[in-house]
Amino acid sequence: MAVTRADVARAAGVSGTTVSFVMTGVWQKYGISKATYEKVKKVAAELGYIPNPAAKELRGGVTGRIGLMLWYVNRPFYATLTEAFYREATRYDKSLTLFIRKLDQEIIPFLKSCLAKSDGLVVMDEALPLLDYSSVPTPRKPLIFINPWLLPNVPMILNDMAGRIYLATRHLLARGYRHLYFNSVNPLRTRGFKAALEAAGIPFREEMLVGPGAYDYRHGEELADLIEITPDRKTGIIAANDYVAIACMHVLEKKYGKIAGHDYGIVGVDNIPAAKYTSVPLTSVYRSYEELAKATFTLWERLRNGEQIPEPVRIPNQIAIRESTAPQEGAGEIIIPEHYEPDLTPPSEEERKLLAEGC
Repeated sequence: MAVTRADVARAAGVSGTTVSFVMTGVWQKYGISKATYEKVKKVAAELGYIPNPAAKELRGGVTGRIGLMLWYVNRPFYATLTEAFYREATRYDKSLTLFIRKLDQEIIPFLKSCLAKSDGLVVMDEALPLLDYSSVPTPRKPLIFINPWLLPNVPMILNDMAGRIYLATRHLLARGYRHLYFNSVNPLRTRGFKAALEAAGIPFREEMLVGPGAYDYRHGEELADLIEITPDRKTGIIAANDYVAIACMHVLEKKYGKIAGHDYGIVGVDNIPAAKYTSVPLTSVYRSYEELAKATFTLWERLRNGEQIPEPVRIPNQIAIRESTAPQEGAGEIIIPEHYEPDLTPPSEEERKLLAEGC
């Protein structure tokens, strides 16, 4: 016979309600002590008690799952992102469920379907249509967006991509690199690149944008053939991500004899573990996956407790400075403000199409 909640309650000397609060991860909200929590979990494990998620869902209760909705999984950083969210979910006694949206799928019904299967949904989707999403969540099932532009009336973690590119551009200019290439046609990232150039008094030119603006090694190899490096130009490159940067560095060295940090400078995005182990360690801009996961789950808990969060939560951008951007001499000093206030204007319809194409 299956072990019931009442069995656990009797064995632990607590009420059935306490067992429910412990097993659904909301014990702290209801003032249950850590000692009681640990006792109930220990007794439940010894008895082999397994809560019935289907029954809880039918009652409109807690599923024990947090949903993470992505629009892509073919970019390497999503694996690291998902791992960070999984680790944080376990701290809240939750499992992590991954949802992938089809780009032609109606978004509101899909979000509601995901929320029905979880205790809250985190959405990371740059190509979202500009809609009012405030009717989707319920008080017990928060909806959180990680987004680079402002959505009205919903809780947000700001994914400040433009700020990371601003930081990379500012760093290259401060190190003496003056002839810059930006490897992206992503319109949201381009905002940061243009803002840094404007702050430095350098005119933006379309030829500064070099493709392909995609995100794997193959595109890094193609990028290397598009870069012009001469001794007098002090060339700096901002790659779409670290994988693109690593492949570009390899081809520039093996095919053209050009060494990062000596003949040119290059900055990647995401600061993946491999970045510091390349032949010339790679400078990279990033925001901490762990900080992002912690901030998201903290926001989820606050929303479950009934708080209103009117302003986007911000995670600071960082830069890991390594030998690929060694300082260049004789370029003259350029002073650029450190602080960048991102443009949170939603993308135009044309820009959304570019985002949906994965640029």
